[in-house]
Amino acid sequence: MAVDVEPLAADTIEWKRAQLKEQSIISPTFADPRLLAFFADAAGDSARPTGCRVMTLECDGAAAAAGIFIACKDHMASHVALRAFHNAQQAVC
Repeated sequence: MAVDVEPLAADTIEWKRAQLKEQSIISPTFADPRLLAFFADAAGDSARPTGCRVMTLECDGAAAAAGIFIACKDHMASHVALRAFHNAQQAVC
């Protein structure tokens, strides 16, 4: 099943921006609209794969965690990772 990852990348960036704002953390990188455009393009280009992956985890139909990862050869690095704090005390789904 093919999934359109551009909206997933955009949702992950917007979710991280909201968390930073909620925690009163200033991040020029996340404030820059080019960050969202870059990851949406990098994750969504199936014609020329970039190694950019967007992964999400849901619990009871709501997003519990998300991440944007860069893969190269046998290595994977997390660039954006976050989790829903309200799910931290709940049982594992």
